[in-house]
Amino acid sequence: MDSVLPILGLTLTLAGTLALFLLRQWRWVLVALAAQSLGAGLLALTIVALPIALVEIATGWLVAGILALTLRREGMGTIESSVIPPGILFRGLLALMVSIAAVALLPDVGGVLNNPPTLVSLGAINLIAFGLLGMGLNDQPLRAGVALVTTLQGFALAYLWSERSLLVIALLAAVHLTVALSVIYLHAVTRKSAEEEVRT
Repeated sequence: MDSVLPILGLTLTLAGTLALFLLRQWRWVLVALAAQSLGAGLLALTIVALPIALVEIATGWLVAGILALTLRREGMGTIESSVIPPGILFRGLLALMVSIAAVALLPDVGGVLNNPPTLVSLGAINLIAFGLLGMGLNDQPLRAGVALVTTLQGFALAYLWSERSLLVIALLAAVHLTVALSVIYLHAVTRKSAEEEVRT
């Protein structure tokens, strides 16, 4: 069981980050965010106590829930008919390059992070890398916000090896929620500005 947990956590984390990067439909993006958060929590459970890992999972699910309510209120859940973005080949090649680079840099980055378990390091590196990549490729506030939350989950997972205080993790969770609320506000402002331009 001890060996299955980190493998399951890494699998969910990698599948979630890849799906967030490749898919377009919001319902699948939110499912991927929830799966990614569960994976990060399972990885965290291998190095910290259960309450801290549960905070990691709950924070990601809460962010996904907040985004789901926002999208439902604005009727955006069904706007995008294409599940896969037009540049799927480009994004797929980028994802492959990032994954190869993460594996290649694993020994060096593990040393910087004070040598956490290999699967935890790999999960944290992938979360950070795909989050940064997603922020660079998205121009919509909500999508950039999801990518930023992904990056923060990676930093939190890497940080847990050095600092296992529940208070610090709760503060990091507050940062996640602040990011989610901020991008919702930016999305509302951007949408309102676009509607006003159409009217004029």
